[in-house]
Amino acid sequence: MEEEEQLVQEPQVDLPPWLKPLIRANFYENCQCGSRYTNYFCSECEGLPFCDKCKNMTHQHDGHDDKVLPVCRASHQPGINNLSLKKLLDISDIQQYVINSKKIVYIPQRRGKENNVQKAGAEEVNRIVKKRCEICGWPKLSLPVRFCSIECKEKGFRKEQKSVKCAKEEKPFKIEEEEYVAPKGSLRKKPRKRVPVRSPLM
Repeated sequence: MEEEEQLVQEPQVDLPPWLKPLIRANFYENCQCGSRYTNYFCSECEGLPFCDKCKNMTHQHDGHDDKVLPVCRASHQPGINNLSLKKLLDISDIQQYVINSKKIVYIPQRRGKENNVQKAGAEEVNRIVKKRCEICGWPKLSLPVRFCSIECKEKGFRKEQKSVKCAKEEKPFKIEEEEYVAPKGSLRKKPRKRVPVRSPLM
């Protein structure tokens, strides 16, 4: 049973560089050592995911204790424990769940389906739309959460960055007034007001 949970944190100014490799990583597949499944990711190395045997035997990640993220699997999708992740990433706008008494967030987007909304009544539609992921449309969010996963948060952040960049590049349109040049020898500094021309009487 998944229970929705939220954490209140300060908004993040930028996203860490290791986030993209984490999203692209394939978890719970055969590790490169060939003996176990991949269930760890090191945000310091930003390399391939690895298994617990590689973590303990290779010493490649020694000294990276706070940067090594254990990955679990829930509802057939990989997720990360909040206690490990919140030290490295602002997760206040990502939907959080309780799985086996542990709070997690999902890595890949939950891939919401439009027919969930189409089959609902008018009142149900309004309720669901307010709780949909801003990127993939997953409908099971708790307000004021914006994203269903880490992947959708990354996509949303890039989308906002692009919008801000476009807004800065747009130059405001200004109407420039023609400068009045007084005739030679004239003491007038401003142009004379024009006499309005009336239309002829019918």
